[in-house]
Amino acid sequence: MMTERVGIVRNGKTLKSALDELYALRDRHGELFNRWAGRPLRTMMRACTLTVRGALLREESRGAHQREDFPEENTSFEGHITQKRGTRPRLVQWT
Repeated sequence: MMTERVGIVRNGKTLKSALDELYALRDRHGELFNRWAGRPLRTMMRACTLTVRGALLREESRGAHQREDFPEENTSFEGHITQKRGTRPRLVQWT
């Protein structure tokens, strides 16, 4: 799923569907994530979710990642995307 929907060439529709699927997996297998044996899967799911949320925020093509729905670079996205548990991703612009 990550390769197909969140790879180098991506768009908002496939990113959103990937995020929905990640949330569905989390809801369906939440009990496993709370066990010791589920730690590697929980870590992988967190990394995937953070990646997708950040990709959804950056509505531009930059570097190697291409947004089909936003093919050009956009100077308003010059900066870093930060994420903290329980909050939405945000862009910290370069000064």
